[in-house]
Amino acid sequence: MDALNIIMVPTTRCNLACRHCFETRTERIMTLTELRIVMDRLREYAERQGVRRLVLYWQGGEVMTLGIEWFEEMAAIAETVFHGSSIQIRHRLQSNLVAYTRRWRPLIKRIFNNAIGSSLDYPSLYRGFRGIYGHRFNRVWQRAFQRARADGINVSVIAVLNEGSLRIGPQRFLEFYANEMGIGQMQLNYPFSIKSITNRYVDYYIDSYALGRFLGDLFDTWVDPRNGWRQRLDINPFNELLDAFAYAPRPSRCNCIWSGACADRFFTVGPDSSVGLCDCWVTSLPEFSFGNLQRQSLEEIAQHPIRSQFQHRIESILTGDCADCPYLGICFGGCIIRSYGRFGNITEKDPYCAAYRHLFGRVAMWVRGKSLQGGNDEAPQQRVHCATVER
Repeated sequence: MDALNIIMVPTTRCNLACRHCFETRTERIMTLTELRIVMDRLREYAERQGVRRLVLYWQGGEVMTLGIEWFEEMAAIAETVFHGSSIQIRHRLQSNLVAYTRRWRPLIKRIFNNAIGSSLDYPSLYRGFRGIYGHRFNRVWQRAFQRARADGINVSVIAVLNEGSLRIGPQRFLEFYANEMGIGQMQLNYPFSIKSITNRYVDYYIDSYALGRFLGDLFDTWVDPRNGWRQRLDINPFNELLDAFAYAPRPSRCNCIWSGACADRFFTVGPDSSVGLCDCWVTSLPEFSFGNLQRQSLEEIAQHPIRSQFQHRIESILTGDCADCPYLGICFGGCIIRSYGRFGNITEKDPYCAAYRHLFGRVAMWVRGKSLQGGNDEAPQQRVHCATVER
Protein backbone atom coordinates (compact mmCIF):
# COMPACT_ATOMS: atom_id res chain seq x y z
CA MET A 1 0.00 0.00 0.00
CA ASP A 2 1.60 3.25 -1.12
CA ALA A 3 -0.43 5.71 0.97
CA LEU A 4 -2.89 5.60 3.85
CA ASN A 5 -5.30 8.50 4.44
CA ILE A 6 -6.67 9.06 7.93
CA ILE A 7 -9.25 11.76 8.65
CA MET A 8 -8.73 12.82 12.25
CA VAL A 9 -11.72 14.38 14.02
CA PRO A 10 -10.45 14.96 17.59
CA THR A 11 -13.41 17.22 18.42
CA THR A 12 -16.85 18.14 17.15
CA ARG A 13 -16.91 21.37 19.13
CA CYS A 14 -17.36 24.34 16.84
CA ASN A 15 -17.44 28.13 17.00
CA LEU A 16 -20.09 28.27 14.25
CA ALA A 17 -23.70 27.10 14.01
CA CYS A 18 -24.04 26.21 10.34
CA ARG A 19 -27.58 25.20 9.52
CA HIS A 20 -26.61 22.38 7.18
CA CYS A 21 -24.05 20.74 9.49
CA PHE A 22 -24.39 16.96 9.60
CA GLU A 23 -22.35 16.38 12.76
CA THR A 24 -23.63 15.55 16.23
CA ARG A 25 -22.01 18.07 18.56
CA THR A 26 -20.53 16.96 21.87
CA GLU A 27 -17.92 18.31 24.27
CA ARG A 28 -15.87 15.13 23.87
CA ILE A 29 -12.22 15.80 22.99
CA MET A 30 -9.58 13.23 22.20
CA THR A 31 -7.09 13.36 25.05
CA LEU A 32 -3.38 13.32 24.38
CA THR A 33 -3.14 9.93 26.11
CA GLU A 34 -5.76 8.57 23.72
CA LEU A 35 -4.00 10.22 20.80
CA ARG A 36 -0.75 8.43 21.66
CA ILE A 37 -2.57 5.08 21.50
CA VAL A 38 -4.15 6.02 18.17
CA MET A 39 -0.75 6.97 16.74
CA ASP A 40 0.76 3.71 17.97
CA ARG A 41 -2.03 1.76 16.25
CA LEU A 42 -1.54 3.68 13.02
CA ARG A 43 2.19 2.98 12.95
CA GLU A 44 1.64 -0.72 13.65
CA TYR A 45 -0.90 -0.99 10.84
CA ALA A 46 1.15 1.09 8.39
CA GLU A 47 4.27 -0.99 8.93
CA ARG A 48 2.45 -4.30 8.56
CA GLN A 49 0.68 -3.09 5.39
CA GLY A 50 3.84 -1.66 3.81
CA VAL A 51 2.52 1.90 3.82
CA ARG A 52 5.10 4.40 2.65
CA ARG A 53 3.15 7.61 3.27
CA LEU A 54 0.61 8.42 5.97
CA VAL A 55 -1.55 11.53 5.49
CA LEU A 56 -3.50 12.81 8.48
CA TYR A 57 -6.34 15.25 7.73
CA TRP A 58 -7.14 17.23 10.89
CA GLN A 59 -10.65 18.66 11.08
CA GLY A 60 -13.72 18.91 13.29
CA GLY A 61 -16.09 20.44 14.34
CA GLU A 62 -13.60 23.24 14.38
CA VAL A 63 -10.13 21.98 15.22
CA MET A 64 -8.79 25.40 16.10
CA THR A 65 -10.98 25.28 19.21
CA LEU A 66 -8.42 22.77 20.55
CA GLY A 67 -5.79 25.49 20.70
CA ILE A 68 -2.20 25.79 19.54
CA GLU A 69 -0.78 23.88 22.51
CA TRP A 70 -2.84 20.78 21.71
CA PHE A 71 -1.45 20.70 18.19
CA GLU A 72 2.09 21.25 19.42
CA GLU A 73 1.64 18.20 21.64
CA MET A 74 0.08 16.28 18.75
CA ALA A 75 3.07 16.96 16.54
CA ALA A 76 5.47 15.92 19.31
CA ILE A 77 3.57 12.66 19.84
CA ALA A 78 3.56 11.89 16.11
CA GLU A 79 7.28 12.60 15.87
CA THR A 80 8.02 10.33 18.82
CA VAL A 81 5.81 7.46 17.60
CA PHE A 82 7.16 7.52 14.04
CA HIS A 83 10.79 8.15 14.98
CA GLY A 84 13.01 5.68 13.19
CA SER A 85 10.24 4.65 10.81
CA SER A 86 10.57 4.82 7.03
CA ILE A 87 6.95 6.03 6.82
CA GLN A 88 6.53 9.60 5.65
CA ILE A 89 3.90 11.38 7.71
CA ARG A 90 2.06 14.45 6.44
CA HIS A 91 -0.46 16.63 8.25
CA ARG A 92 -3.28 18.56 6.55
CA LEU A 93 -5.55 21.10 8.25
CA GLN A 94 -9.22 21.86 7.52
CA SER A 95 -10.69 24.84 9.38
CA ASN A 96 -13.52 27.33 9.04
CA LEU A 97 -10.69 29.88 9.48
CA VAL A 98 -12.68 32.26 11.68
CA ALA A 99 -10.34 31.84 14.66
CA TYR A 100 -7.14 32.32 12.67
CA THR A 101 -4.68 34.85 14.11
CA ARG A 102 -0.97 35.38 13.63
CA ARG A 103 -0.30 33.15 16.66
CA TRP A 104 -1.16 30.16 14.45
CA ARG A 105 1.31 31.09 11.73
CA PRO A 106 4.47 29.28 13.02
CA LEU A 107 2.56 26.08 13.73
CA ILE A 108 0.80 26.02 10.37
CA LYS A 109 4.06 26.70 8.58
CA ARG A 110 5.96 24.00 10.48
CA ILE A 111 3.36 21.24 10.76
CA PHE A 112 0.81 21.84 8.00
CA ASN A 113 3.02 22.78 5.06
CA ASN A 114 1.92 26.41 5.32
CA ALA A 115 -1.59 25.57 4.09
CA ILE A 116 -5.17 25.51 5.34
CA GLY A 117 -8.25 24.09 3.65
CA SER A 118 -11.42 26.01 4.45
CA SER A 119 -15.03 26.40 3.28
CA LEU A 120 -16.79 29.29 1.58
CA ASP A 121 -20.17 29.11 -0.13
CA TYR A 122 -21.69 31.61 -2.53
CA PRO A 123 -24.26 32.70 -1.88
CA SER A 124 -23.89 31.73 1.75
CA LEU A 125 -27.29 30.40 2.79
CA TYR A 126 -26.38 28.17 5.73
CA ARG A 127 -22.95 28.99 7.18
CA GLY A 128 -22.64 31.30 10.14
CA PHE A 129 -23.36 31.85 13.81
CA ARG A 130 -25.40 34.01 16.21
CA GLY A 131 -27.53 35.57 13.51
CA ILE A 132 -24.53 36.27 11.28
CA TYR A 133 -25.26 34.41 8.05
CA GLY A 134 -25.23 35.18 4.35
CA HIS A 135 -23.00 37.96 3.08
CA ARG A 136 -22.31 39.11 6.66
CA PHE A 137 -20.67 35.78 7.44
CA ASN A 138 -18.68 35.85 4.20
CA ARG A 139 -17.27 39.22 5.24
CA VAL A 140 -16.20 37.71 8.58
CA TRP A 141 -14.56 34.83 6.73
CA GLN A 142 -12.84 37.16 4.28
CA ARG A 143 -11.20 39.13 7.09
CA ALA A 144 -9.78 35.90 8.51
CA PHE A 145 -8.67 34.86 5.02
CA GLN A 146 -6.90 38.18 4.54
CA ARG A 147 -5.10 37.73 7.86
CA ALA A 148 -3.92 34.28 6.81
CA ARG A 149 -2.88 35.42 3.35
CA ALA A 150 -0.97 38.37 4.80
CA ASP A 151 0.96 35.81 6.84
CA GLY A 152 1.83 33.88 3.69
CA ILE A 153 -0.60 31.01 4.37
CA ASN A 154 -2.00 29.21 1.33
CA VAL A 155 -5.78 28.92 1.76
CA SER A 156 -7.88 26.74 -0.54
CA VAL A 157 -11.65 26.44 -0.20
CA ILE A 158 -14.47 23.97 -0.58
CA ALA A 159 -17.67 25.46 -1.98
CA VAL A 160 -20.84 23.51 -1.25
CA LEU A 161 -23.28 24.51 -3.98
CA ASN A 162 -26.87 25.40 -3.16
CA GLU A 163 -29.95 26.58 -5.04
CA GLY A 164 -28.74 30.16 -4.81
CA SER A 165 -25.49 29.21 -6.55
CA LEU A 166 -27.47 27.86 -9.48
CA ARG A 167 -29.52 31.06 -9.76
CA ILE A 168 -26.63 33.52 -9.90
CA GLY A 169 -24.98 31.87 -12.89
CA PRO A 170 -21.40 30.89 -13.74
CA GLN A 171 -19.96 34.34 -14.47
CA ARG A 172 -21.04 35.86 -11.17
CA PHE A 173 -19.97 32.72 -9.32
CA LEU A 174 -16.43 32.89 -10.72
CA GLU A 175 -16.17 36.63 -10.20
CA PHE A 176 -17.02 36.24 -6.52
CA TYR A 177 -14.37 33.64 -5.76
CA ALA A 178 -11.55 34.87 -7.98
CA ASN A 179 -12.07 38.63 -8.01
CA GLU A 180 -13.91 39.57 -4.83
CA MET A 181 -12.47 36.99 -2.44
CA GLY A 182 -9.07 36.43 -4.06
CA ILE A 183 -9.31 32.63 -4.08
CA GLY A 184 -6.90 30.68 -6.29
CA GLN A 185 -7.83 27.07 -5.48
CA MET A 186 -11.23 25.61 -4.81
CA GLN A 187 -13.20 22.37 -4.79
CA LEU A 188 -16.89 22.02 -5.64
CA ASN A 189 -19.05 19.82 -3.42
CA TYR A 190 -22.73 19.00 -3.46
CA PRO A 191 -25.14 19.18 -0.51
CA PHE A 192 -26.89 16.31 1.22
CA SER A 193 -29.09 15.60 4.23
CA ILE A 194 -29.35 12.62 6.55
CA LYS A 195 -32.79 12.07 8.01
CA SER A 196 -31.66 9.78 10.80
CA ILE A 197 -29.42 12.34 12.51
CA THR A 198 -31.61 15.44 12.50
CA ASN A 199 -34.49 16.10 14.86
CA ARG A 200 -35.98 18.48 12.36
CA TYR A 201 -35.18 17.22 8.89
CA VAL A 202 -34.37 19.80 6.24
CA ASP A 203 -33.82 18.61 2.69
CA TYR A 204 -30.64 20.26 1.37
CA TYR A 205 -30.48 18.21 -1.83
CA ILE A 206 -30.82 20.24 -5.01
CA ASP A 207 -32.33 19.18 -8.32
CA SER A 208 -29.85 16.97 -10.16
CA TYR A 209 -30.74 18.22 -13.63
CA ALA A 210 -30.51 21.88 -12.60
CA LEU A 211 -27.18 21.15 -10.93
CA GLY A 212 -25.94 19.46 -14.10
CA ARG A 213 -26.84 22.45 -16.26
CA PHE A 214 -25.05 24.78 -13.86
CA LEU A 215 -21.93 22.61 -13.69
CA GLY A 216 -21.82 22.27 -17.47
CA ASP A 217 -22.21 26.01 -18.01
CA LEU A 218 -19.69 26.75 -15.26
CA PHE A 219 -17.15 24.44 -16.88
CA ASP A 220 -17.69 26.00 -20.32
CA THR A 221 -17.22 29.49 -18.90
CA TRP A 222 -14.19 28.51 -16.87
CA VAL A 223 -12.39 26.57 -19.62
CA ASP A 224 -12.99 29.09 -22.44
CA PRO A 225 -9.52 30.64 -23.06
CA ARG A 226 -11.15 33.94 -24.00
CA ASN A 227 -12.31 34.36 -20.40
CA GLY A 228 -9.02 33.57 -18.67
CA TRP A 229 -10.66 31.96 -15.63
CA ARG A 230 -8.72 28.72 -15.90
CA GLN A 231 -5.42 30.52 -15.37
CA ARG A 232 -6.71 32.39 -12.32
CA LEU A 233 -8.76 29.79 -10.49
CA ASP A 234 -7.89 26.10 -10.09
CA ILE A 235 -11.20 24.23 -9.73
CA ASN A 236 -11.48 20.63 -8.61
CA PRO A 237 -13.02 18.61 -10.30
CA PHE A 238 -12.62 20.50 -13.60
CA ASN A 239 -8.85 20.19 -13.91
CA GLU A 240 -8.96 16.61 -12.70
CA LEU A 241 -11.67 15.67 -15.21
CA LEU A 242 -9.72 17.26 -18.03
CA ASP A 243 -6.74 15.11 -17.06
CA ALA A 244 -8.91 12.00 -16.82
CA PHE A 245 -10.44 12.44 -20.29
CA ALA A 246 -7.40 13.83 -22.08
CA TYR A 247 -4.82 11.43 -20.66
CA ALA A 248 -6.89 8.25 -20.32
CA PRO A 249 -6.28 5.63 -19.07
CA ARG A 250 -4.58 7.78 -16.42
CA PRO A 251 -6.30 7.04 -13.07
CA SER A 252 -8.64 9.84 -12.05
CA ARG A 253 -7.50 12.18 -9.28
CA CYS A 254 -11.01 13.55 -8.75
CA ASN A 255 -12.83 14.09 -5.47
CA CYS A 256 -13.28 11.17 -3.11
CA ILE A 257 -16.95 10.98 -4.12
CA TRP A 258 -15.83 9.53 -7.48
CA SER A 259 -12.97 7.40 -6.23
CA GLY A 260 -14.89 4.15 -6.29
CA ALA A 261 -12.64 3.00 -3.46
CA CYS A 262 -13.11 5.38 -0.55
CA ALA A 263 -13.60 2.40 1.78
CA ASP A 264 -10.14 1.17 0.74
CA ARG A 265 -8.44 4.57 0.87
CA PHE A 266 -9.80 6.17 4.06
CA PHE A 267 -10.40 5.65 7.72
CA THR A 268 -11.79 8.33 10.01
CA VAL A 269 -11.06 8.51 13.73
CA GLY A 270 -13.56 10.33 15.93
CA PRO A 271 -13.08 12.14 19.26
CA ASP A 272 -13.56 8.89 21.22
CA SER A 273 -11.22 6.96 18.87
CA SER A 274 -14.10 5.22 17.11
CA VAL A 275 -13.35 4.47 13.45
CA GLY A 276 -15.64 4.89 10.45
CA LEU A 277 -15.52 5.59 6.75
CA CYS A 278 -15.43 9.40 6.70
CA ASP A 279 -16.46 12.15 9.08
CA CYS A 280 -19.99 12.05 7.65
CA TRP A 281 -20.37 8.63 9.27
CA VAL A 282 -18.11 8.50 12.30
CA THR A 283 -19.45 11.51 14.19
CA SER A 284 -23.19 11.05 13.70
CA LEU A 285 -23.91 7.48 12.62
CA PRO A 286 -22.37 5.25 15.30
CA GLU A 287 -24.27 2.24 13.98
CA PHE A 288 -21.80 2.32 11.05
CA SER A 289 -18.71 2.28 13.26
CA PHE A 290 -15.96 -0.21 12.39
CA GLY A 291 -14.57 -0.34 15.93
CA ASN A 292 -12.44 1.65 18.37
CA LEU A 293 -8.67 2.11 18.38
CA GLN A 294 -8.49 2.25 22.16
CA ARG A 295 -9.58 -1.39 22.29
CA GLN A 296 -8.68 -2.86 18.88
CA SER A 297 -5.93 -2.85 16.31
CA LEU A 298 -6.58 -1.23 12.95
CA GLU A 299 -6.24 -4.70 11.36
CA GLU A 300 -9.18 -5.92 13.41
CA ILE A 301 -11.16 -2.80 12.59
CA ALA A 302 -10.40 -3.12 8.88
CA GLN A 303 -12.08 -6.54 8.86
CA HIS A 304 -15.39 -5.28 10.23
CA PRO A 305 -18.42 -6.50 8.23
CA ILE A 306 -19.76 -2.95 7.79
CA ARG A 307 -16.53 -1.86 6.13
CA SER A 308 -16.81 -4.88 3.86
CA GLN A 309 -20.29 -3.69 2.82
CA PHE A 310 -18.85 -0.33 1.83
CA GLN A 311 -16.02 -1.97 -0.06
CA HIS A 312 -18.44 -4.14 -2.05
CA ARG A 313 -20.91 -1.36 -2.88
CA ILE A 314 -19.64 -1.22 -6.46
CA GLU A 315 -20.96 -4.75 -7.00
CA SER A 316 -24.46 -3.56 -6.11
CA ILE A 317 -24.04 -0.54 -8.37
CA LEU A 318 -23.19 -2.80 -11.29
CA THR A 319 -26.53 -4.59 -11.07
CA GLY A 320 -28.27 -1.36 -12.15
CA ASP A 321 -27.96 1.04 -15.06
CA CYS A 322 -24.47 2.13 -13.97
CA ALA A 323 -23.15 -1.00 -15.69
CA ASP A 324 -23.95 0.51 -19.10
CA CYS A 325 -22.75 4.03 -18.28
CA PRO A 326 -19.81 5.27 -20.37
CA TYR A 327 -18.57 7.20 -17.33
CA LEU A 328 -18.51 4.30 -14.87
CA GLY A 329 -14.70 4.41 -14.78
CA ILE A 330 -14.82 8.05 -13.65
CA CYS A 331 -17.75 8.02 -11.22
CA PHE A 332 -18.09 4.43 -9.89
CA GLY A 333 -21.62 5.15 -8.73
CA GLY A 334 -20.78 8.31 -6.85
CA CYS A 335 -20.85 9.11 -3.14
CA ILE A 336 -22.04 6.59 -0.55
CA ILE A 337 -23.19 9.16 2.02
CA ARG A 338 -25.31 10.99 -0.55
CA SER A 339 -26.94 7.70 -1.50
CA TYR A 340 -27.58 6.84 2.13
CA GLY A 341 -28.92 10.30 2.93
CA ARG A 342 -31.40 10.21 0.06
CA PHE A 343 -32.40 6.54 -0.08
CA GLY A 344 -31.53 5.16 3.36
CA ASN A 345 -29.16 2.52 1.94
CA ILE A 346 -25.69 2.34 0.39
CA THR A 347 -26.56 0.21 -2.62
CA GLU A 348 -28.21 2.93 -4.72
CA LYS A 349 -26.20 5.13 -7.05
CA ASP A 350 -25.54 8.76 -6.12
CA PRO A 351 -28.73 10.87 -6.44
CA TYR A 352 -26.71 13.47 -8.37
CA CYS A 353 -26.06 10.97 -11.18
CA ALA A 354 -27.77 13.13 -13.82
CA ALA A 355 -25.65 16.13 -12.83
CA TYR A 356 -22.43 14.18 -13.02
CA ARG A 357 -23.26 12.68 -16.41
CA HIS A 358 -24.02 16.11 -17.82
CA LEU A 359 -20.72 17.52 -16.55
CA PHE A 360 -18.72 14.52 -17.80
CA GLY A 361 -20.31 14.93 -21.22
CA ARG A 362 -19.35 18.60 -21.39
CA VAL A 363 -15.75 17.88 -20.41
CA ALA A 364 -15.48 14.98 -22.87
CA MET A 365 -16.90 17.18 -25.65
CA TRP A 366 -14.37 19.92 -24.91
CA VAL A 367 -11.46 17.46 -24.89
CA ARG A 368 -12.57 15.93 -28.21
CA GLY A 369 -12.94 19.37 -29.74
CA LYS A 370 -9.51 20.36 -28.54
CA SER A 371 -8.05 17.21 -30.03
CA LEU A 372 -9.75 17.77 -33.39
CA GLN A 373 -8.41 21.32 -33.47
CA GLY A 374 -4.91 20.05 -32.87
CA GLY A 375 -4.72 21.57 -29.41
CA ASN A 376 -2.05 20.29 -27.06
CA ASP A 377 -2.45 21.21 -23.43
CA GLU A 378 0.58 20.82 -21.28
CA ALA A 379 0.83 17.65 -19.21
CA PRO A 380 -0.94 18.04 -15.87
CA GLN A 381 1.16 19.25 -12.99
CA GLN A 382 0.91 18.25 -9.36
CA ARG A 383 -1.51 20.58 -7.62
CA VAL A 384 -2.30 21.48 -4.05
CA HIS A 385 -5.84 20.27 -3.42
CA CYS A 386 -8.47 21.01 -0.85
CA ALA A 387 -9.41 18.51 1.78
CA THR A 388 -11.45 15.62 0.45
CA VAL A 389 -14.49 15.99 2.62
CA GLU A 390 -16.73 18.93 2.89
CA ARG A 391 -17.43 21.20 5.80
